[in-house]
Amino acid sequence: LFTGGSFHLSNRSVFDNLTQLVVRFSHFLGSYDDLNSFGNGTYRIEDRSHLSLGWGSDRSKELSFGGSLGYMGEDMGGDSYTYRAYLSWRPDDRLAFDLMLSALDRDGWLLHQDGSYMATFSADQVLPGISLEYFISAKQQLKFVLQWVGIKARGKDYYQIPEMTGDLISVAKPDAANHDFSVSQVSMQARYRWEIAPLSDLYLVYTRQSDMAGLLDDEDFSEIFKRSYRQPVTDALVLKLRYRFGS
Repeated sequence: LFTGGSFHLSNRSVFDNLTQLVVRFSHFLGSYDDLNSFGNGTYRIEDRSHLSLGWGSDRSKELSFGGSLGYMGEDMGGDSYTYRAYLSWRPDDRLAFDLMLSALDRDGWLLHQDGSYMATFSADQVLPGISLEYFISAKQQLKFVLQWVGIKARGKDYYQIPEMTGDLISVAKPDAANHDFSVSQVSMQARYRWEIAPLSDLYLVYTRQSDMAGLLDDEDFSEIFKRSYRQPVTDALVLKLRYRFGS
């Protein structure tokens, strides 16, 4: 069975003021998938295309920014769109601040459910990130990183994997259960590093992580973030010494 094939075209144009324009196009041929069914059979997915257009300012400047817009086709049909933006501020050699935001508007996201059942979802996904890095001196560094993935998805169409390899079979919703779901994954880390000597460092690191998934309710993304942040799976302060003995 043909399990994957694609072709890709891309072009990067750099202008006299060092701004960049990037265009990418990809086309994935129809193929067969037995991975996302988690051992419950093999099914065929359709041809699909991806297209993106991105622009970025001169990264050597104190303040730089850019972003991209994209389109992608889903495995069973459906149009999804991606939006990305970034902002970088580097006023001097000691301070760097980066702000990133990605958003996905998916229509037709195909996911495995129970047994031989699959379903497509309409989903909103946000992926913001913040990074702050400051060098107190040549041997001391402070770094703060915050990343979050938030998803709200609502079920659309339901399918069953055929007993004989082929197209997914459209079926009614298999039960009265609510298949709508939300996901919130938060990762935050604050780190102090002191280089005592070559290859010898002292680290003080605070880490807070959460991974929460459940049924979708009427919460907006800010409430989903707050709820998962208050219920971490990791909340740790670590002191680490790495020291090299000998000459």
